[in-house]
Amino acid sequence: MTSASFFAIFALIGIISGAPSSSGSGNVVYEVPIPRGQTKQDYFKSVADYWTPERMASAIPMHPILTTKEVTPFVNVDENRGVERVLTEGVEAPNARAENDPSAAGRIFFSMNKLNYVCSGSCTTANNRASVITAGHCVFNNTGKIWAENLVYVPNYHQTAAPHGKFVARKMATKQLWKDKGDYNHDVAIVTMNANDEGTLLQDKAGSFGIVLDAAKAGATNCYGFPMNIGSGEFMSNCIGNTRAASILFLSSFKGIQIQCGMGGGASGGPWLRNYNSGTKIGHQCSLTSFGHSFAPGYVNGPAFTHDNIGSLHAETQNA
Repeated sequence: MTSASFFAIFALIGIISGAPSSSGSGNVVYEVPIPRGQTKQDYFKSVADYWTPERMASAIPMHPILTTKEVTPFVNVDENRGVERVLTEGVEAPNARAENDPSAAGRIFFSMNKLNYVCSGSCTTANNRASVITAGHCVFNNTGKIWAENLVYVPNYHQTAAPHGKFVARKMATKQLWKDKGDYNHDVAIVTMNANDEGTLLQDKAGSFGIVLDAAKAGATNCYGFPMNIGSGEFMSNCIGNTRAASILFLSSFKGIQIQCGMGGGASGGPWLRNYNSGTKIGHQCSLTSFGHSFAPGYVNGPAFTHDNIGSLHAETQNA
């Protein structure tokens, strides 16, 4: 292909950037394309404006429910669990002690195939002060092989209100093993957000959770999310209990954890926290809500955070 024909095709697509890049660490980073004829700021404003209260209220929950043994291919990962270590510490939000819920948790709204969807997510401590952790399936559909569009994060969402503003995605990153194989051990993503309409970075507004890698499979855990089966997802819900290693009876190569929890669709991507402090509203994130299984109703499963999944992804994206 000549350079002239390449640019002709690129012009027909009508976007700037948008090609995902892969790294030796097994990460895939996708820069959100800016439509031609729009500045970045015009585009970010148009995405924020797209999410009216009506569209947010009618968004469809994205939440996989597996129904058979090994319904989705799982890739065997290194079973030698490393020593538990805190990768980052949380940052207390300015008004944390006056709020009932952690403002670092929130809802993610996005479009795929012209339909509007919703997940949960959380602000994570990063050098860019603009990073959100969520599930890989909330940013990349590996059946249709498409990335999310019109993605915004609303921290501490409450009944269509955005008390800290809407933050629009400028980059998305997930693991190659999620993108190519649908491996739920790597169903993780980090989204880099633009500042809100006041010019404030997400972490400065909402605070952030820390990350712990290789945490024990069993441990007291607080899970947060916005499930549609509780209050239509219009307010934050939580489950408090003890995690355990996920059952190998129906997912023999899944090395994650599970917790008894009634949160359904819409909670995907929501944070699982160890050492949660109800005063500062921060803790160390060890996993996230990934999927349910028909063989284990009343339980949700999440990937155990390790360097291979969230650790390497955080290292690659936190300065972006």
